Amino acid sequence: MEELNNVPPARVTARTQDTVTLDLDASGFSAYVSGGVATQVKMPTVVSHKSLAERVVDPGELAVTDFAKFGRPQQLHVAFQGLHAFQAANAGALPELNNEEHAEAVVEYAVAWNAARAGGPLVDEVDAKLPRLLALHARAELSPMASIMGGIVAQEVVKVTGKFTPFDQYMYFDALEALADVEAAQKPSAAGDEYAPLGSRYDGQIAVFGRSFQAQLANLKYFMVGAGALGCEFLKGFAMMGVATAPDGVIHVTDDDHIAPSNLNRQFLFRSHHLNCSKSKTAAAVIQEMNPDININALELRVSPNTEDYFNDAFWMGLDGVTNALDNIKARLYVDSKCVSYKKSLLESGTLGTKSNVQVVIPHMTESYGASPDPPEKETPSCTLHNFPYLIEHTIQLAREEFETTFVKTPSDAIAYLKDGEAHLESMRHIHEKRMMLEGVHSLVAAKAGNVTFADCVAWARCEFERLYNHRIRTILLRLPADKVDEAGAPFWSGTKRIPSPIEFDAADPLHMAYIVSAANLRAAIFGLADATAEPDAIKAILADVAVPEFVDDASVQIQVKEGEEPEPAKADDDEDVIEATRKALDELSIPPVAFTPHVFEKDDDSNHHIDYIAAAANLRARNYNIGEVERLKIKMIAGRIIPALATTTAMTTGFVLLELYKLVRKAPIEAFKNGFFNLALPLFAFSEPLPPKKNTSPGPAGQRYIPDGYTEWDQMEIVGDLTVQEVKDWFTEKHGVNASMISRGSSLLYAEFMPAHASRLERKVTDLVRDSTGEEFDESVKRLELVVSCEDDEDNECDVPVTYLIFR
Repeated sequence: MEELNNVPPARVTARTQDTVTLDLDASGFSAYVSGGVATQVKMPTVVSHKSLAERVVDPGELAVTDFAKFGRPQQLHVAFQGLHAFQAANAGALPELNNEEHAEAVVEYAVAWNAARAGGPLVDEVDAKLPRLLALHARAELSPMASIMGGIVAQEVVKVTGKFTPFDQYMYFDALEALADVEAAQKPSAAGDEYAPLGSRYDGQIAVFGRSFQAQLANLKYFMVGAGALGCEFLKGFAMMGVATAPDGVIHVTDDDHIAPSNLNRQFLFRSHHLNCSKSKTAAAVIQEMNPDININALELRVSPNTEDYFNDAFWMGLDGVTNALDNIKARLYVDSKCVSYKKSLLESGTLGTKSNVQVVIPHMTESYGASPDPPEKETPSCTLHNFPYLIEHTIQLAREEFETTFVKTPSDAIAYLKDGEAHLESMRHIHEKRMMLEGVHSLVAAKAGNVTFADCVAWARCEFERLYNHRIRTILLRLPADKVDEAGAPFWSGTKRIPSPIEFDAADPLHMAYIVSAANLRAAIFGLADATAEPDAIKAILADVAVPEFVDDASVQIQVKEGEEPEPAKADDDEDVIEATRKALDELSIPPVAFTPHVFEKDDDSNHHIDYIAAAANLRARNYNIGEVERLKIKMIAGRIIPALATTTAMTTGFVLLELYKLVRKAPIEAFKNGFFNLALPLFAFSEPLPPKKNTSPGPAGQRYIPDGYTEWDQMEIVGDLTVQEVKDWFTEKHGVNASMISRGSSLLYAEFMPAHASRLERKVTDLVRDSTGEEFDESVKRLELVVSCEDDEDNECDVPVTYLIFR
């Protein structure tokens, strides 16, 4: 049924596990035999809208983004009609800030519009607080709301390209829950000067939240982790809101990364003259130009166990809260664990293209970020990557691995081996790993000893091309021929397995030459050769004289077919012989370790051939397996692990996060906070109340008791004093009626009741035992020690207790 290859996209009308029905006349087609790859095609959708004049009267079905506010969109539509009517009666002017007379006029206009609406009232009864608050604050400018609306509207402008689905047609959003007292906010005059302007840049915010609230923002001590796309937007928001602008306020921002060219289109604080500068320090300097009053402590430290000498007890205890602006789960989980440990609120968010999410973490009120872990990322099986790729992502990943092995690891191994061969060999566990390392090192050392030239590098690249894209494929086809069947008698080359075909080198093919040029230049750079060139004609002249080895089947080479079923390795005796011979050969070559320069992968330098090599290698492998080749930019994005970030999504997301900061500052109840999930492409906006922390209630899954019953991840056992082991045991007995039978710190066992030798430790201070067992020393910044304590009750039943902290200072 090869005729399917030449028909336009056909609609799928039905499908089962093993059949697909197409809306297609196949009466004249030949019979279907086997195989085939189907590609989903997104067909255009026609979207039509009514005019604004029609929609004002009949807004249609309004999207509900928060089911805690059911019916709110219709009420807001009526409120806005009241506002527009006020403007129409006042030459387009908005109501004055906190003018209660103007606000009542807007309420009256809204009620009148609803009553007179063609087709009957839109709502049964107008919720007067909505038009009233809308009028009171219509002139107020709040940075978070500006970020939200700016991001959404900008994305709608992009939709004129037809790439994404536009709004249909209204979407209303409010955050009244950010107000401490909705009733009081409707009567600002009753609060005296609390909502009166100060003649400052924050007067709009003061008009909504009040002077005392503004002072709270100014005195915040906040920690922001990351100064990339999200971090830049957060800092701008902090500056516009007046966060940390009082003498006692401060924003600590840390990021160990430096500014690269790919950052400039979405990390808006950075310009081309900032390239290679510190992200955190540059962002801080630019923000302080925006708002000279803001206090920022810019750091270049990665928040991790290795920097706990700086990010110590005193640092964490001195914070009011933390905002994450990170792009990886491991770092997020670490910061989250610290927030749980020190009971600090955390504002968490992330973006991926047009999608984003917001999560609020509040001590004792909500679950932590780590309480609902994301599923682990699926790893592509090794056999799929090396032998049976079927996606371009597979070929890109393998190309990236080949780059790391050939141009980073092997020259690094050469340096390490030439410095201390015995120690470097001992660092490797497996004998086959040692053999592979030595063979790679010998290739480089022998070439260097032979006064390697650029022509030698070109010849090497040509032989690599033949090995990877011709000989390797021919070996696979010899072991797994096209007519091979599996144990069940089904064709082996079916499903996702694409039968490959070897590539014959052709210097006239641009892709072939791209591989040779990049590979040769990368190898030349390892040797520091000055005669390297990227000119195709010069390289073609060298290629004409290269002797390429003929294909010879090596019967010892086996092909891994299934994950976990490794092909039978070479015998250990063979490895030993090769290792011994290679070491002798290396001993005869006198080369200093400095003779080699390993590459450091850098995706943003187009002159270093890194992405050129990976792009060529990935597309050649794709050609082997008849996988659609892709452009260099997509390969750069995947190989460089560039997380797609749009300025529109970033601006909107940080706006939603900063709204939650308003609520944190006013100590709002849990029902006021909102977690959010968004997709500007659809568009989708979904809000939900954060989940409370899980309670550990007895009996546990293994029948254990929880002490105290119902404790959560936020609860801690806090023992005050520089106590002995016996005093700690007494504390647990007196406070909770349990016996502390074992105490440990990390992987170090400090005390175990079942070990007779530990009886002598009962009268020793826990801090001394920690020093002796772990080698830790505590400067004045260390106030407490985290311990794990195992307990039993009077009947020797196991009891689980929260993490224990010995507060010894």
